[in-house]
Amino acid sequence: MFSIVALSLIALSFCMAEPLHQEQESRINSHSVSRREVIGSIPFRELPYGDICDVCKNREPAAVECTAPYIRNPHSNTCIRLVNTYKTWEDANNDCHANGENLATFETLESCFWLTNVRKTNSDWRKGEIWIGGKWIDGRWRWAGKTDSLLDTVPWANGQPDHHVTGEECAGNRESDYLLNDFQCNSILYYICEKSS
Repeated sequence: MFSIVALSLIALSFCMAEPLHQEQESRINSHSVSRREVIGSIPFRELPYGDICDVCKNREPAAVECTAPYIRNPHSNTCIRLVNTYKTWEDANNDCHANGENLATFETLESCFWLTNVRKTNSDWRKGEIWIGGKWIDGRWRWAGKTDSLLDTVPWANGQPDHHVTGEECAGNRESDYLLNDFQCNSILYYICEKSS
């Protein structure tokens, strides 16, 4: 409730903001400084409405705060947790959904390498193969629940995915090198659930 009231007051102050002072406008018009430099020196209440929008667009989103047992993935700004219970991919996915989560996705190389580092440096995360949210869907590797998002940019282990065994249509993170591998979906592995806040 507090945050909604606070945001409303902030939005109201933007709408009622005073224009730039004549001296500040002349500094911009003479090109001696950029608009951003001038804006940075203006008290908050004096920022004109249009300029505050430009300033806000360039800000990073606020970091999600994660509490144990979750840890924050800085590359997706989500909270993930390792579940040390063996389940099939489908059962793991259902368990995550039952808790308002999804099997974790690592959609960028940076995010995948971050997971590798977490597994290498945290003893609880080192053991076992781990399910993630990747699955073979409609002839492509996709992040489940995000059918437009493909696993094209993630670091598969050497020679993977290989589909050499029928049913290797679910993605997991290997214990041996912490890279992606395709597994039979009915294999039982640990898994990682993810939530956005």
